[in-house]
Amino acid sequence: RGGVQCFLLGWKLERSEWRDVEVNIFALDPVPGPITTKKMGIVATNVRKLTLLVAEHEHAMWFDVLLPRVLDTTETQVEMDVVPGNHLTLVLPPGQTLAGGYH
Repeated sequence: RGGVQCFLLGWKLERSEWRDVEVNIFALDPVPGPITTKKMGIVATNVRKLTLLVAEHEHAMWFDVLLPRVLDTTETQVEMDVVPGNHLTLVLPPGQTLAGGYH
């Protein structure tokens, strides 16, 4: 859930003494899992560049991709690409599988 945590970290920085720090996020198939909050789906205004890679063939429960809304499109550059495979093929090294054979 690292990509979604990056979105939340952007909000934490924006509301702290670090609010002037410009944030860049590179998120691989950001999925929130079973628990979501409203802030997860919105990119903080201190995020200057957001790059998303989304798995084209993911259909597992709780792996719905979170495509966040950008509040300030004049300040935040967004790039998104859809790539073949599922969530694990994006986040695991080639040829590696999880115990139990899910890949």
